[in-house]
Amino acid sequence: MKITTISKTLQWVTNLFVFLMTLSAAQAASHDNTGEADIDPVSFSISVDKAAVSIGEEFEITIKCVLRPIPAASLATTLLDANFNIRLACPENFEQTGGNYHDYIGEKLDRKRTEAHYVLRGKFKNFSDEANFILLRGTKYSSETGRFLYRGSLKMKLITDFNESRVAAISGYSQCFESESMQGATGMITDDPTASNGKTRGTENATNHYVDYVLSGVPSSGTYKVTLRYYSSSPPNINVKVNGANEQNLNLPNSGAWNIVFAEQAFTVALAAGNNTIRIAGTGGGSCRQDRICVVEQQTVENPVTCSGYNFSEGQIIGSSGANQVKIRLESGCAVACWPDGNRVHQDWIPLLTGKSVPDNILKSCVKWEGQAVNCTGCISPPAPGISKTSGTTVCPSSNQSVTLAATGCTGNVIWFKDGVQVGTGSTITRNDAGSYTATCTLNGCTSPVSAAIVIAQTNNCGNGNDVICSGYTFAEGQVIGSSPSNQVVVHLESGCAVAYWKNGNRTHGDWLPLLSGKTIPDQILKSCVKWEGEALNCTNCSSPPVPTVSKTSGNTVCPATNQSVTLTASNFSGTITWFRNEVQVGSGTTYLTSQPGSYYATVTLNGCVSGKSALVNVSQTGGCAGMAVSPKIASSGFPEVLNLSIVPDPANPGCWLISDNGTVSLAAGYEWSYFVGNKWIKRATNLSNEPWQTNSPGRVVKMATKIGLDTLNRWPCPGDGCGYYYQSDAVQQLVSGARGGLTTFIFN
Repeated sequence: MKITTISKTLQWVTNLFVFLMTLSAAQAASHDNTGEADIDPVSFSISVDKAAVSIGEEFEITIKCVLRPIPAASLATTLLDANFNIRLACPENFEQTGGNYHDYIGEKLDRKRTEAHYVLRGKFKNFSDEANFILLRGTKYSSETGRFLYRGSLKMKLITDFNESRVAAISGYSQCFESESMQGATGMITDDPTASNGKTRGTENATNHYVDYVLSGVPSSGTYKVTLRYYSSSPPNINVKVNGANEQNLNLPNSGAWNIVFAEQAFTVALAAGNNTIRIAGTGGGSCRQDRICVVEQQTVENPVTCSGYNFSEGQIIGSSGANQVKIRLESGCAVACWPDGNRVHQDWIPLLTGKSVPDNILKSCVKWEGQAVNCTGCISPPAPGISKTSGTTVCPSSNQSVTLAATGCTGNVIWFKDGVQVGTGSTITRNDAGSYTATCTLNGCTSPVSAAIVIAQTNNCGNGNDVICSGYTFAEGQVIGSSPSNQVVVHLESGCAVAYWKNGNRTHGDWLPLLSGKTIPDQILKSCVKWEGEALNCTNCSSPPVPTVSKTSGNTVCPATNQSVTLTASNFSGTITWFRNEVQVGSGTTYLTSQPGSYYATVTLNGCVSGKSALVNVSQTGGCAGMAVSPKIASSGFPEVLNLSIVPDPANPGCWLISDNGTVSLAAGYEWSYFVGNKWIKRATNLSNEPWQTNSPGRVVKMATKIGLDTLNRWPCPGDGCGYYYQSDAVQQLVSGARGGLTTFIFN
């Protein structure tokens, strides 16, 4: 492979640095961002979203320019001010594909605008020995004189992929399309500093907006990969149509926030040569605020290998070890596991790989690893067995009422599963616990696809007493459902209702619900099932929807230290799914990806009523994982008097953490603390205490003091034309000089 260099660029930069020496005597003494001889009132930093990339793989560089809190007296002798422009010296083989950056872009920062962010998106066209980007800072005259100061550099690694002609490749067609630039669309265009072009399209709490992305000049008909970049505060559901047809519905993961924190989801579409329109529309779940799509042509060179119901394609990524990805190479009808340099991978790596979407037992039996002969005839999967009830219809554990299931059509070994967890073998099985049951057939070392599911329900009124039963939860007289700093909230049963009272006898207002601590019942259950102050006692039992079926759909065991994960999926439900781990709510949406061991279950909410708990799915930790310890590190923080985090191990849940806030700022009357932890908005009257963080993934916590009852931060701040009936100038409390909140980011290593 031919190697190119950026020697000419480096020579230009070297000559430039010599020229910079003439800028001024003071500037000559300052060649970094912290020079003492000439203080820069602006701090500059440069970062990238991927440390290593392949040829043609897009990445984003972010340049942050922040006004420093330097006293005016310290700037009396400096030749620099907050009116700047910048230039990024790029390698010769780099091609810009998007972003809001351009040469000599600049800003004048002041106390009203203290930061500016610039994004450069691009890719490398070919290989070179080095890939260095150099950030240069100038004044408003620098574009005319060519005089700049060095403010940082960024070095990236180019990955050589094995046998490039065989791998799914990016063709000549590779383009990105910004949502705000499309004519056919609904939803507001809003600013966002992390958006690819600074703007997005979509409206919070509205799920039915769409964007028509118009593509021109598609070179040929075929399969193309579309990567959607979006924001959401809960998992959104979208519908994708190409030219009004070829419809597909997708359930997207939650990005973690309505703004600032984005996510990307890739899927494939069939495009025609010439002009095409891709419509992406929200259909349910959370609002999907669209940023852009990027479209590339996919080319494959061999038919996929099918084994035990799974497809393996050329170049498919089946797992990762750090920056090294394990990919499939197709040879002689086999799926062969290879490192990026082309060497085969030993099967001992299987349990250590992260990001797997195929179960370990399938990878072990269907993929060829180092030392194994490549002489595949293909695993011939037997047909899925048929299953049916042969006795009983519903179950009740307390009375041992049971159902017997039988499998037919399998000449091998039948394995039974309840909610995705193996519960037995043999042609029949008898159970007294409700759930979704399936079976597989194993013959000659090959496993069939999963059978159709049979859902076994619990008998009505099984185990019910005289207490109030609502949405699968029991409310008893005198039951404590939560506490304030100085009192407890208990249940009194009146007229068939569960009514919330302070322990001193007065009824409790519903505004206290999010502020209570020590709750063991989810807030949405307490809100819909309990009567609060001012609500009429005209109870009718909430008609609980059926319990959802939950199962593992990828992975078997987890390891927090290596991010080895399991995907849990809910089925046989209508409504919204909420996930729990060890009785603590951890997520929502049809699927949930976790790297934490524990007992998981789900509930479904429909028409304000919540189902009972699904059957438990136990996710265990991979053997040998516990020895790989990590510890929390604060990556960035400001205003410790506002937000001062402590992160300690959770003694009840190994591999998990408890987050608390030791900030000392007082809360004004009429306000409450709003914490944004991951995808959760937590409102409290006191500092955050022992909030679970059930992953070793990096995170951030934002803390603000918001008016009690504030439903959305979109009401603040007021727009340039002033406040109206919607906006509230006092929605967020001023905490300290220059800050209305605190932000801390953390990592684990």
